[in-house]
Amino acid sequence: GNIGSKFGLGDKAGPLVQMVFAKLQAKFQEGGIQGLLAMFQGKGLGDIFGSWVGGGPNQALAADQVDSALGDDFVQEASSKLDMDPDDVRKATAEILPEAVNKMTPNGEVGDDFGGMLDQAKGMLGGLSGLFGG
Repeated sequence: GNIGSKFGLGDKAGPLVQMVFAKLQAKFQEGGIQGLLAMFQGKGLGDIFGSWVGGGPNQALAADQVDSALGDDFVQEASSKLDMDPDDVRKATAEILPEAVNKMTPNGEVGDDFGGMLDQAKGMLGGLSGLFGG
């Protein structure tokens, strides 16, 4: 769906997507895909995360699980940086995250070139700016 119009994000959709990717990338550089998985598992979200990596349908992430998944600071930072309501950040991020992880794990697994895939996914999102744009 069109995240930009769905949440009234307009031109803020792109920057929010970038922030979500940056957060995932930072976590990945710390501990690889296992680190990412552990981050979600630690919050009881391991199964949800696993569904995004696998080839099957993505399990939904509830808006109120975003703080757990990415940390309270993510929502605060995105909301002040993009001048958005924190609840809007949560709702949109809950939609973006499964897509982001899914794009980063195209074959249901994360290769060694996760960073390269991240750039690809970002490029793909850049190319789909109409999808995330207003």
